[in-house]
Amino acid sequence: MILILLSLAFGAGLPEINVWFPEEEGVPTKIAQWCEPPVVNVCKDSEIKLKDVEGAFLFLNQPVVEIREVRNCHCQLRLGEIQFASTTCKDISPLHGQAIITYSDGCISSGIVIIRTQEPIVLTHETGHALGWTHTSLFNHVMNPEYEGVGWFKLGME
Repeated sequence: MILILLSLAFGAGLPEINVWFPEEEGVPTKIAQWCEPPVVNVCKDSEIKLKDVEGAFLFLNQPVVEIREVRNCHCQLRLGEIQFASTTCKDISPLHGQAIITYSDGCISSGIVIIRTQEPIVLTHETGHALGWTHTSLFNHVMNPEYEGVGWFKLGME
């Protein structure tokens, strides 16, 4: 099992536990994928809205079997699940956004997305990581890791 932590830093210092993938010169690459569709849980007591998570998946052309709001978020990785949380997991991420996935043999088995901002681009960027995408240096691309360079361009993610 491999654990990967990916973050949109917005200029913040990165904790030593982060594994930063180098920015790709071209389009982002997919390091793994969900071989079985995940259940997507949006923490009801967070600031993340269900419609925003649905919008991120739609933008990334990712079909999802089930997106639901849940109470009592666990802030832990669980097999077959992507959890979206914010201040409910305040001890996990000091950054504006962070995604953690586990995968083996090219298949993602669990993920958690933690968001500290209401900006839809951050939610979409971190959702991209939860779906296995790496960073790119392309300006205005949704997977650009720098706040000044991130945007709604998604070349290579179709």
